[in-house]
Amino acid sequence: ENIPDFTAIRTHDDYRDIFEIKQPFLKLFRNGGGFTSEFNDSWNQVERYLNFVRENKDYLDRNKGLRFENPSCSLIIGYNLNPNQREELRRKEKMNPSIRILTYNDLIALCKTTIEILKSRENKK
Repeated sequence: ENIPDFTAIRTHDDYRDIFEIKQPFLKLFRNGGGFTSEFNDSWNQVERYLNFVRENKDYLDRNKGLRFENPSCSLIIGYNLNPNQREELRRKEKMNPSIRILTYNDLIALCKTTIEILKSRENKK
């Protein structure tokens, strides 16, 4: 129940952060506005993960070799949202600064930028 999709080691301090991946086409908003139960379930799930690792960080370190210190969680969810919907996600993030929402559009843009940076570094060699 408290097993996220992925954890990743931060390069600057060797502690872990959490990544939870949901379907890109999961409906996030109701027709009349507001978040769907599917989105709220996803949000609650990542809050539960964060709470679990904070409360059990000694156990996770000693018994599982997983080191967590002030973890954050990236929730990857949604695709092709309109500006109002994206603004609602930013508002939701402000309620828990430990959770970052990335849409699949954000993930694609991040990958493209990373590839361009790597290509430009390779061309300089």
